[in-house]
Parts: sequence; C-alpha cells; structure tokens
Amino acid sequence: MGVATLQLAVSYFGIVFAAGFVLGVIRTLWLVPELGERNAELIELPLMFGIYTAVAFYLVRRLTVSTTSFSTVSAGRRRSPGSRYNFCC
Repeated sequence: MGVATLQLAVSYFGIVFAAGFVLGVIRTLWLVPELGERNAELIELPLMFGIYTAVAFYLVRRLTVSTTSFSTVSAGRRRSPGSRYNFCC
C-alpha cells in the first residue's frame, strides 16, 4: 500500500469519524429527547450518507493515488479506461 493510499484512508477516517462524533452528540443531546431514539437516527442517517459521500469524492479528487490495480482497489475506487469519473464500473 502506497503512502498516498494510506494518506487517503487516514484522512477519510478522520473526517468521517469527526463528523459522526459531532452529529452523534447533537442527536443524543437534542434530537433524542424531542423525537425519540429511532426518529433521531433516521434524521442523522441521510446527513451522514451525504457527508461520507462528499468526503470520498473530495479526497479522491484532491489526493493523487496511483492507478495500479492494488492502489485503486485499496483506496476503494476503480478507474475505467476512458471514463471521466473515478466511480463506476
């Protein structure tokens, strides 16, 4: 695993973990008492989905990862020849 791949993974983990921690505190302290546990989780779910999707797109575009097979698979993406985007089959 290359240094860029490791940097990508650590950056992704740190950003998503921090966002999840902040949203978890907000959910637990303010939303659960008002709406109940399940409804609070259902409100948090699309926010987290948006955050981890946006962070993945941002980091893949910002950090350069080698295009070798191992690097792209370990970074969670596959580059198709002639494809404009890095996500897709």
